[in-house]
Amino acid sequence: MNSPHSCPVVSMGPLGQFLEDYNYWIGIPMILIGGYLAFAGGRFTGMTLFIFSTLAVGLAQLFFLFMYVIPHFSPTWTVALVGIVCLSQGVGLGYGAAKWPKIGVAIMGFSLGSLVGFFIYYAFLSSSIDTTSAKLITVFATAILAAILYT
Repeated sequence: MNSPHSCPVVSMGPLGQFLEDYNYWIGIPMILIGGYLAFAGGRFTGMTLFIFSTLAVGLAQLFFLFMYVIPHFSPTWTVALVGIVCLSQGVGLGYGAAKWPKIGVAIMGFSLGSLVGFFIYYAFLSSSIDTTSAKLITVFATAILAAILYT
């Protein structure tokens, strides 16, 4: 293990610090968005697809960039800048998802398939095959299969 506590440690550098510093400023809007999606999302499908696609794509890009691309010694203010850029890209795809519902449904299927792929990998494959490529293949294959089946 890569820590003295015998636990795997993944550091997200400035993103982790930003999430820790502004947890209420991020959490309260997310709870409100979740409440909207839970109680009114079925009536307004276009808005639901827009919100879900925007957040799914924007936050996935943000977390990917800070986990694998941006160095850990970057200042914390870069999170706000990169977050605005990622969410702006998400808004573009969210608009497309609201205008063409098959895109939004495919994004939802891909998101659910990713979660199911992680579950399959960690439940059945991680004990016998412990490589990054096996994890990526499992997650992406399951995600693409779910996205195809949803559309």
